[in-house]
Amino acid sequence: MVSHQTMSEAPKPYVLSFEERPGYLYARIQADTMTPEISVAYLGELANKCAELGMTRVVIDRHVPFIIDSVSLFFSMQEEIKLIKGLKIAILNAFPATNEALDFAILVSNNRGANLKLHQSLGEAEKWLLA
Repeated sequence: MVSHQTMSEAPKPYVLSFEERPGYLYARIQADTMTPEISVAYLGELANKCAELGMTRVVIDRHVPFIIDSVSLFFSMQEEIKLIKGLKIAILNAFPATNEALDFAILVSNNRGANLKLHQSLGEAEKWLLA
């Protein structure tokens, strides 16, 4: 991933990289924390990349030790769902301690029109994604 920043731009609080793979886009997000602003920013980049490549299937390999708190999630979710509408997203989570909270966020998102699923392995994610 090549980053183009001007002198006045602050560095992003996350690193997002993309790799085109057969049938889907692989995206890796790495951050020390997660806020609604970070979530909307990286999902916006993801949506733009999918539109640019004409892809609708995505694996998000999540290397973030936290998830957004429930109250913030509730208020930011509508914007996030608009960004990922029409995408089928398999999520890999490098921090199992956050799986329960992440599962809850996925359930709430799916109830509002998203198509997300948490997976324990890339093989499992690819099988679901490409089915």
